[in-house]
Amino acid sequence: MNLLKILKNFDWKLAIIILLLIGCEAVGQTLLEKASLEDNNNLLVIGGVVLYAIVGYIYYIALSSNISLAIVNIIWQAATILIITLISVFYFKQKLTNKEIIGIVIVAIGSMFFAPTEEAAIGGVAIGGADAKITNIKDRERLFRAKYKNDIDKLFN
Repeated sequence: MNLLKILKNFDWKLAIIILLLIGCEAVGQTLLEKASLEDNNNLLVIGGVVLYAIVGYIYYIALSSNISLAIVNIIWQAATILIITLISVFYFKQKLTNKEIIGIVIVAIGSMFFAPTEEAAIGGVAIGGADAKITNIKDRERLFRAKYKNDIDKLFN
């Protein structure tokens, strides 16, 4: 797998959208948790609710990019679980049980099955997942040229 080829054809716009989705939800959850620990802090509650509204809109944008619902949701939820866990442990000083740690490790390992593949990155249809679908002629031609070039490169190397 050629890393430069993947980086060149990676859907950076969609990746940024998903990072915004994850960041807004993590900050929104943090604000709501902090508000629940303080008395009469309506500003934190409002901030958390507004961020959750933004999460809904960003999620809509991510889904309108032709990536499958499952892929967006898995990447978003797994990353959010990991980030919120770090925030809860290091910022709120909450303790995790062994069972919770095992569950988080399983989520992290499971989400790796949706990591970008060479075909998905070359096809340009998805940021991850081996089940990326190439639905138009332009993407099929790009994938064919990339595979053809890769086969020629193998002959001379």
